Amino acid sequence: MDEPLTWGGFGGAIDSTEDPSEAALREVQEETGMSEPATLVPLFVFRCGTFEFHNYLAIVDSEFDPELDWETTRAGWYQWQRFPGPAHFGLTAVLQDASSVSTIQQFLP
Repeated sequence: MDEPLTWGGFGGAIDSTEDPSEAALREVQEETGMSEPATLVPLFVFRCGTFEFHNYLAIVDSEFDPELDWETTRAGWYQWQRFPGPAHFGLTAVLQDASSVSTIQQFLP
């Protein structure tokens, strides 16, 4: 499922004691150094056989400068539909899911 040097969301494996939203928040904190609270809104769930990747929209009070770890080359804040490319297939799947797009658009300024 790796696609190096593509743009996508933060993520990783779910620990045995976590639910998907707890894992998503932990991964974002680990991979960005985010210390502020965030609200997670569920989006598209990618499924392939027994593999599942739960996507969330993270709502934060303000932009912050991420402190990236070894898993991420670059990060940035981008306007809706003005994302850099190439996109990871997982991000593409979220952005092609009508329900996810509708949900995201509800939170746009």
